[in-house]
Amino acid sequence: MSGRRRRSTPPDSTPSISKGLEPTRWSTADGIRHIPNLPTEEVFTSPDPDRVEGRVRSTKPLVLADGTIVRGLEVRFEGGRAVEITADQGGEVLRGRTHLDEGGVRLGEVALVDRESRIGQLGTIFYETLLDENAASHIALGAGFSWAVESDDDRARVNTSAIHIDFMIGGPDVAVTGLTSDGERVPLLREGVWQLTTVHAV
Repeated sequence: MSGRRRRSTPPDSTPSISKGLEPTRWSTADGIRHIPNLPTEEVFTSPDPDRVEGRVRSTKPLVLADGTIVRGLEVRFEGGRAVEITADQGGEVLRGRTHLDEGGVRLGEVALVDRESRIGQLGTIFYETLLDENAASHIALGAGFSWAVESDDDRARVNTSAIHIDFMIGGPDVAVTGLTSDGERVPLLREGVWQLTTVHAV
């Protein structure tokens, strides 16, 4: 789809986050633009690091590189920056990591994963981000992927940082809605199921 924004909202409407997206550079044989990560069919890109607003909660534990487990993570964004990071466990360590450089408090990745993910269907928390991130939609603080966006101007805007910390925000109770450049609201995920039609996907 040609959308430029995405919003994730759980059913109680407490945390809600809005992210501006950059155009991706790959497409299917039918011209549908996407960035897949097989076999889980993760679709990911790097967002505009200045266009992130709202609050988001993790839905699975996060394990940092030093083994610190972060549980109950909640992040509040204003003007693209993570201005508040709290957690039931491990929050202080994560806050320290994000302040290693200016880009550590901005988003570098946004990824959608539906409930058909083979890892997600196991219902297992592996406490290994490279596995756990394939079980649920997730976002990452820190470095983005310049190769994932289309134009030179957009690539220049992709966030840079020495860190890239993924944490899971997806689940059956999280609704994801896209907002096109024309202002149309398009359901993307509901109860972990893709909602896109052919009309919206081109």
